[in-house]
Amino acid sequence: MSKYIAVIILIILCITGNVYAQDKVTKDNVIEDLPWLKAQKALVEFTFTDNAQEQEFNETSLQNIVSFLDESATNRVQIVSYADAEDDLSSKARQISLKRALNLRNKLINRGISKERVIVRAMGNKTAGDKNRIAVFKL
Repeated sequence: MSKYIAVIILIILCITGNVYAQDKVTKDNVIEDLPWLKAQKALVEFTFTDNAQEQEFNETSLQNIVSFLDESATNRVQIVSYADAEDDLSSKARQISLKRALNLRNKLINRGISKERVIVRAMGNKTAGDKNRIAVFKL
């Protein structure tokens, strides 16, 4: 039952524009580990222990993100979230990574940042690197 609720919530978020979903894979939108971001250094990175879905985000790191967004009205960020799940279930890992990313996005919104300036990518366990992390990139 909870799987269906999570799917419904994700669909609603995509339809309302709260999560930017990209169905089409192009050279600039590669789902597998986003190689086009590998060359770019993350503005901020957060790590998680095990499968924790919530954590207190470092205040200095949050302020770095807000400062970057406040520099120009056209500045945007992309939150790329990864998670590891028990039994290597990719759907569970994606749900965890989505919850983490939305938690961070909500913290930014509570600081006055428009939701349209924060793009969320929940990658689940599709990474060769640390699977329990969030990376925030400048766009």
